[in-house]
Amino acid sequence: MTTLMLSLILPALVMAAAPRVDMVLTSGISANLKPRNNLSELPRAKGEFTVYLQWKNLPTRKKWLVLNDSDPVTYKVSIYDASGSMVSQEVEAFTPDESAPVTWVEHKIESGHRSGRWTVILEAFGKRQQKAIRIYD
Repeated sequence: MTTLMLSLILPALVMAAAPRVDMVLTSGISANLKPRNNLSELPRAKGEFTVYLQWKNLPTRKKWLVLNDSDPVTYKVSIYDASGSMVSQEVEAFTPDESAPVTWVEHKIESGHRSGRWTVILEAFGKRQQKAIRIYD
């Protein structure tokens, strides 16, 4: 290979494994940026929950000697109450600056939202991930 060919190939997308995200529904985030718990149900009186996202194997566009030039990651979190009504939708983007960054979306439970099985849908990297949480009175 010529030097010119190598200089064109090296800045190309470098990925060790497919990017993924771990989603946890939690009552909050600790000081060390970890979820406090992993909820499957929550009393309405608590008033809110957090969608915690830990990103792994994020792609980098250019790999240099010391630093990676990363592309922004865009994702969407949609939350539906027990009646199937969308109660929240957040579209967010961030530029990774470490190997396993975390992000989160907080949701306040409003009085008009119905109790029962709620659904949280995450869309990222062209894939959908879904979790359920039971909100009860």
